[in-house]
Amino acid sequence: MTGAVVRDADRVLVSFTTTPGLVVIAPPGLVVAPDRGVTVAGRPPCLSGDEKDVSPYAEGVFPYTRPPYVVPGFGRISLNADAVRAFATVDGRQLLLNSGKFAATFTILVRATKPPPQSDPDDDMNGKYEGDAVFLTDDITVTCA
Repeated sequence: MTGAVVRDADRVLVSFTTTPGLVVIAPPGLVVAPDRGVTVAGRPPCLSGDEKDVSPYAEGVFPYTRPPYVVPGFGRISLNADAVRAFATVDGRQLLLNSGKFAATFTILVRATKPPPQSDPDDDMNGKYEGDAVFLTDDITVTCA
């Protein structure tokens, strides 16, 4: 797999379009890579596991709706970038690459509901929704395999 190396301050865009009507209100995420004493084009590279600390997804709670449940519920976004890792490593951890889609999960904390008068079932019974995420890099000159 080849692609641009994901670096500190690059962005992540999530999409949950596989479920018809599902709307999750979340801004693009900001990738934060700690200083490891190594830089790629002037910024620290992101390594496997860094996707778990993307701001604001790591600590945020986001509203969602899915017809007929139009009274918003809330949930958390988690990312798993296993599919976009390079063979190259830093300190034994693989570099993350901007080389395609990877897994995003929206886990429900407070279920969306129907407006009054409610009928059975009155709230969204799904516990989570699967989606996709992509890295948005601003430097495509440094690539890796």
